Amino acid sequence: MKLPGTTQASVLKALDEHHSWHRGGAWKWDTWSGTERVMKSLAREGWADVTEARPGVSDTYTITDTGREALRRHTEKVAAEYREARVIGSVLRP
Repeated sequence: MKLPGTTQASVLKALDEHHSWHRGGAWKWDTWSGTERVMKSLAREGWADVTEARPGVSDTYTITDTGREALRRHTEKVAAEYREARVIGSVLRP
């Protein structure tokens, strides 16, 4: 399974916590357009569902089970890398 990048994982986490996202809603990641770009990338990967709105209304995005699994795996990978770096750092210290 492909893993999300750092920004994608951060947005997935926020999407999971807030349950959904739409332009003009309660939260954004940096800018509205930047958040929308990330949301579209999440939808392309199958990590988010998009409910297309009628003209003039923003699409709504929600996290999928696949997105939750990708986020879990990303978090585990980052935690393992952190633990490895701590071990290497402690070995290299005089």
